[in-house]
Amino acid sequence: MSSAPNKVAVERLLAEVWSRGETAPAAELIGDSYTIFHDPGDPWEGQTLDRAGYIERLTGSRAPFPDQRFTIEALIAEQDKVAVTWTWAGTH
Repeated sequence: MSSAPNKVAVERLLAEVWSRGETAPAAELIGDSYTIFHDPGDPWEGQTLDRAGYIERLTGSRAPFPDQRFTIEALIAEQDKVAVTWTWAGTH
């Protein structure tokens, strides 16, 4: 099983959804449910969201930083798992 499609999905998620604020790609990139396992300080920490909840989290998180952007520093994939390190920048 190639991990390349999973890497592309993560790249798209950070570029299209989180950096540009496009919500349409979330329907393709996010599963029926999305669990936030570890995001300290995030009000959604520990919750499982459906796609509508994910979009609510996205728009709420982007609102104070409309020009936010994520830059991928490293992307590692093995089988169906992907790990990414990134830097974030934005104006409050």
